[in-house]
Amino acid sequence: MLASLSTPLKTTFPKLVVPLAVNRFNLTQNFKRFNSTSRLIEATDGTFNKLISGPKDKTILVDFYANWCGPCKMLAPIMEEIVEEDENKVLVKVNIDECRKTALEHNITTIPTVQLYKNGVKRGEFIGARRKGLVQMFIDEYSK
Repeated sequence: MLASLSTPLKTTFPKLVVPLAVNRFNLTQNFKRFNSTSRLIEATDGTFNKLISGPKDKTILVDFYANWCGPCKMLAPIMEEIVEEDENKVLVKVNIDECRKTALEHNITTIPTVQLYKNGVKRGEFIGARRKGLVQMFIDEYSK
């Protein structure tokens, strides 16, 4: 026989805890600390368009990600390493949970999504985590 409960069941779930140091850098805090001269920049809905039309001599890589996304966590250090190796590349990180407007405007339905911009024009895009060699091939192909 079932006993009745005197208090209703709690139906809310606790927030998922994301470790602060996901990779070699902290996705939730460190990007916001970078200054404008850095080649790793966290975008907001208000700054995204300015960032992608940024320096004309640079290749702008835009990484749409979320803190809870496993493949995003795998791709992040690869993207950072590629940008560190080449002064002509800039990595713009867009957290889709915080920048929903930007994600909707650019039809982001799957993460991670990486877009490549040159002179403010979108040249290419790929979806999903990739090895460093494949990411480098993508950049070489679309940054010409």
